[in-house]
Amino acid sequence: MNLLLDTSLMPFLKLDPSSVLGAMLAPALLITGTAGLLTSANARLIRVVDRLRALLKEYDHAREDKTYKGELIALHRKRSRMILQAIAFLYLSLAFYVGASLSLAFNVLGHEKLSIVPIIFSILGVSMMLLGCLMMWREVRLAIGSFENEIDHEIKTTSRKAQD
Repeated sequence: MNLLLDTSLMPFLKLDPSSVLGAMLAPALLITGTAGLLTSANARLIRVVDRLRALLKEYDHAREDKTYKGELIALHRKRSRMILQAIAFLYLSLAFYVGASLSLAFNVLGHEKLSIVPIIFSILGVSMMLLGCLMMWREVRLAIGSFENEIDHEIKTTSRKAQD
């Protein structure tokens, strides 16, 4: 008698593997979506950091507009903090989706005795994803406002120089 395949000792061996994998598929799709958002957030962070470094160099060499450059630096620091917060929420979301996927597998193996656990993990994962997206939306709005202010400032500066 093969004890390793005895279904009376291990009833979960009667389960169809496709049902376990099927249950784990939905969180896997959410994990993929979250990974895409993380890639986008990290790319935005790199661009903000690069712009901040350029502004710091400009600030060091600026004779005029130090106040304006200081405001831009403060704004870009705020943007970087927003993106970092969004990234933190997205990584939490990723962790909750992985937890949901694992708990779904354990739930199927445990004959549906842990049904609430994957639901809680999924709700937390979606909530963190929503918060991450909202933080990214706020940062994008700030970026657009910053860009418009820079254009307005450049137009004023150029027209002043043309009048002189």
